[in-house]
Amino acid sequence: MGPVEMLLGGVPNRQNTTINTPTLSKKRHTKEAQIKAIRDHESGRSQAEICKELNITAQTFYRWKKQLGIVFSLLT
Repeated sequence: MGPVEMLLGGVPNRQNTTINTPTLSKKRHTKEAQIKAIRDHESGRSQAEICKELNITAQTFYRWKKQLGIVFSLLT
Protein backbone atom coordinates (compact mmCIF):
# COMPACT_ATOMS: atom_id res chain seq x y z
CA MET A 1 0.00 0.00 0.00
CA GLY A 2 1.43 3.33 -1.02
CA PRO A 3 1.54 6.52 1.05
CA VAL A 4 -1.57 8.01 -0.58
CA GLU A 5 -3.66 4.93 0.14
CA MET A 6 -2.41 4.92 3.72
CA LEU A 7 -3.47 8.53 4.21
CA LEU A 8 -6.85 7.98 2.61
CA GLY A 9 -7.40 4.62 4.28
CA GLY A 10 -8.19 2.95 1.00
CA VAL A 11 -7.12 -0.29 -0.56
CA PRO A 12 -4.86 -0.13 -3.62
CA ASN A 13 -6.52 -0.93 -6.92
CA ARG A 14 -5.36 -4.44 -7.77
CA GLN A 15 -7.01 -4.50 -11.19
CA ASN A 16 -4.36 -2.33 -12.83
CA THR A 17 -1.31 -4.05 -11.37
CA THR A 18 0.76 -6.37 -13.54
CA ILE A 19 2.69 -9.40 -12.47
CA ASN A 20 6.33 -9.42 -13.57
CA THR A 21 7.01 -12.82 -15.08
CA PRO A 22 10.48 -13.64 -16.32
CA THR A 23 10.72 -14.34 -20.02
CA LEU A 24 13.28 -16.61 -21.56
CA SER A 25 15.22 -14.96 -24.32
CA LYS A 26 16.09 -16.78 -27.50
CA LYS A 27 19.69 -17.73 -28.07
CA ARG A 28 21.29 -15.43 -30.55
CA HIS A 29 24.18 -17.65 -31.61
CA THR A 30 24.10 -21.31 -32.51
CA LYS A 31 26.63 -23.82 -31.23
CA GLU A 32 28.09 -23.91 -34.72
CA ALA A 33 28.69 -20.14 -34.63
CA GLN A 34 30.29 -20.46 -31.20
CA ILE A 35 32.60 -23.23 -32.42
CA LYS A 36 33.54 -21.22 -35.50
CA ALA A 37 34.38 -18.22 -33.32
CA ILE A 38 36.65 -20.30 -31.09
CA ARG A 39 38.35 -21.96 -34.06
CA ASP A 40 38.91 -18.54 -35.66
CA HIS A 41 40.55 -17.40 -32.42
CA GLU A 42 42.75 -20.48 -32.27
CA SER A 43 43.85 -19.88 -35.87
CA GLY A 44 45.15 -16.43 -34.96
CA ARG A 45 42.23 -14.03 -35.20
CA SER A 46 41.95 -11.59 -32.31
CA GLN A 47 39.30 -12.06 -29.65
CA ALA A 48 38.31 -8.38 -29.87
CA GLU A 49 37.68 -8.66 -33.61
CA ILE A 50 35.50 -11.75 -33.18
CA CYS A 51 33.54 -10.18 -30.33
CA LYS A 52 32.90 -7.04 -32.34
CA GLU A 53 31.69 -9.05 -35.34
CA LEU A 54 29.33 -11.20 -33.24
CA ASN A 55 28.29 -8.32 -30.99
CA ILE A 56 29.24 -10.18 -27.79
CA THR A 57 31.34 -9.30 -24.78
CA ALA A 58 34.76 -10.76 -24.04
CA GLN A 59 33.20 -12.47 -21.02
CA THR A 60 30.72 -14.28 -23.28
CA PHE A 61 33.48 -15.33 -25.66
CA TYR A 62 35.63 -16.79 -22.90
CA ARG A 63 32.58 -18.53 -21.37
CA TRP A 64 31.96 -20.19 -24.76
CA LYS A 65 35.61 -21.15 -24.92
CA LYS A 66 35.48 -22.67 -21.45
CA GLN A 67 32.23 -24.56 -22.13
CA LEU A 68 33.22 -25.81 -25.57
CA GLY A 69 36.84 -26.48 -24.70
CA ILE A 70 35.79 -29.82 -23.26
CA VAL A 71 34.20 -30.73 -26.59
CA PHE A 72 37.37 -29.83 -28.49
CA SER A 73 39.54 -31.95 -26.20
CA LEU A 74 37.25 -34.94 -26.79
CA LEU A 75 37.36 -34.49 -30.57
CA THR A 76 41.15 -34.47 -30.85
